[in-house]
This record gives sequence, C-alpha cells and structure tokens, in this order.
Amino acid sequence: MPAVAVTDHGNLFGAYEFFEKAKARGVKPIIGCELYVTPTLKLEKPSDGKNYHLTVLCMNEQEYRNLSRLVTRGYFEGFYRRPRVDHEMLSEHNEGLIVLSGCMSSELSQAIFKKEQKEQIRIASIYKEIFGDRYYLEVQAIALEEQRRVNRGLRRIGERLGIKLAATNDCHFLAAIWHRLISLPGNRIIRKSISSYPRRLPYMTTGICPALTIASPGLLTKQLKLGGLSKTPYSKKL
Repeated sequence: MPAVAVTDHGNLFGAYEFFEKAKARGVKPIIGCELYVTPTLKLEKPSDGKNYHLTVLCMNEQEYRNLSRLVTRGYFEGFYRRPRVDHEMLSEHNEGLIVLSGCMSSELSQAIFKKEQKEQIRIASIYKEIFGDRYYLEVQAIALEEQRRVNRGLRRIGERLGIKLAATNDCHFLAAIWHRLISLPGNRIIRKSISSYPRRLPYMTTGICPALTIASPGLLTKQLKLGGLSKTPYSKKL
C-alpha cells in the first residue's frame, strides 16, 4: 500500500505522529480530518444545527494550513458538543482540499436514507460547486445493508451529476487490536462501547473489498491514483 490517510474526528491531534511514523516506514502520509459539518452556524440556538461527517484531505502544505484553519474555527466559532464548521467556512477555506462525501453519517448519506432525491442532488451540487473536481462520492465496503444502500445511491448521484466515486476503508482499528480491546477486563461500559462497532471496521486489503470491485470495476485502482494527488503536506517539523 503506497499511501495511507489519517482522518480523526474533528481534530488534527494525531497528524504529526502519524506523519513521522508513516514516513519512517516508507508509506506516503496523507493528512486529513473527518470534519463535523452543519449546513449553517447562523442559527438562533446552536442546538438547532445538525452534525454531519465529511472527509477532508490535504494536497500540500498550503492546503494543510487551510484544513488547520477549518479545524480551529470549528473549535472557536462552531463548537456545540463538537467542533463544527458550516458550508460558508468550507467555501472560504476550500483551496486545494480533496473532499469525500463522507460515511453513513454524512449529510448526503442521510438524505439517501430518507429517500429525498431532490435533497440528495441539492447537497451534492453544493459540495461540487465549492470544491469542483476535488469532490468525490465516498463508497465503502462495509458489510452492512445500510452501506450498500448508500453506495447504490451515490453511484446514481455520480452518474447524474458527473461526480467521480472514491473507495475508502473506514478503518477504526487493526483487526487484531479489535479482538484485544473487546476482551479487556474491567469497565463494562467501555467494553460495551467498543463492541457496538461493526466488526467490518478494521483495516482491509484490496483482496477483502470485493463488493466495491465487483460494483465498480477499476475503482480501487482509481483510488490509488487519488492518493497520488496528495503531496507531502509539510516538509519540515511542526
């Protein structure tokens, strides 16, 4: 695997350690973040805004700075339980960022679940207008019917609006570590929280992603090319 990305939820805290360790092992590090997005922060009550997930990756050092600004503004201007940004902020700091539509908790995926076709097109069009050809529809090989439903919806939207698909591995932990965590003695609440994750969220190789390969031949090869778009976000230590 020539490249790997880190996309922690709402922060860049692990970026430097990840960058150093990936470089040391000859793997190309791609810095990113799974942002919490609400359509607008201009609400009377912060609690009125909804939180959606959005995958954002850097292409180079300048775009790393743009992502850092988004994360910082999320904490200082949009924080309500989580650091949030809105469409306006994304537009202001969009330069060079590669954006994927996100997981099942994304704005677009939720519209697919609600079977709101006009809303799906509206949301995808907003992001396409902001990011242009740097916006991709994110399909995943998670073995859940909900994910397969999202994948089908994203393919339809992509065909209609001319937006490319990007295959990702929603990896929360290595498979071996998952089994070790679930067997930890002690706090039952922690064990219950860990066990609620689908077993389909560990690291997977392309050999275990047949669902995506069959549904969209050549998609994983294209995803490797997507990794090649991203250059080292910074050439010196932070």
